[in-house]
Amino acid sequence: MLISIHIPKTAGRSWQAQLESEFGSRLLYDEEFENKVDSLEAYKEIFEKNTPRADMRDKAQKAKLREQRDALMRDYDVIHGHFVADKYLGVFPVTDFMAIFRDPYQQMVSAYHFMKRKEGDLFRKYNPTIPQFIEAFSNMQAPFLGSLALEELVMVGITEQYDRSVALFEAIFGKKISRELKRVNTNPDRQGDAYVIDANVKAAVDRYCSADIELYQRAQVKFQQLASHYGV
Repeated sequence: MLISIHIPKTAGRSWQAQLESEFGSRLLYDEEFENKVDSLEAYKEIFEKNTPRADMRDKAQKAKLREQRDALMRDYDVIHGHFVADKYLGVFPVTDFMAIFRDPYQQMVSAYHFMKRKEGDLFRKYNPTIPQFIEAFSNMQAPFLGSLALEELVMVGITEQYDRSVALFEAIFGKKISRELKRVNTNPDRQGDAYVIDANVKAAVDRYCSADIELYQRAQVKFQQLASHYGV
């Protein structure tokens, strides 16, 4: 089973469309956290660990998935969505994990504008500045790996090298992904290919997102190693 971890604002929606173009009904979208990321309290619950509530949730979740395992293996080849990797660890006999990572400075600003467009709970209550948002939602990438090490991922993509990441996926899994699809769920108001990162935003990411910065650096190294190995 291929498990595709959708980290927020790393081209995950575009990647979902690419997967749909290849796998069709063999793709399952995991919607567990789909409508929770605009709520600070619910977002924090996603990564809650080592508490009675989290332990009960995780045990119930694993038990349900193991009950459904045969049906999932029969009906699907790929599971994609917002979830912590631990959810699917040990569920299937063979599991290939993948994720796409993004420059943390760009990802945090993108997430800010996305949630602001949605006018979710955080913005209705507090209307934070970008640095305040970064403090509240620090490290939006690393927690999605849970106890899974980056080195255990079979496929690593980089948002800033999206087309090359698609080519790498094709090379690793022997699939052909449509190149006709346009990128989706992008900020319509963004000027150019990247956000301008001012000093206050950079300082906030440096202070509150050190785990994501370190992870992105390692992801770039692994991506380059994979691309070199597969001749992409």
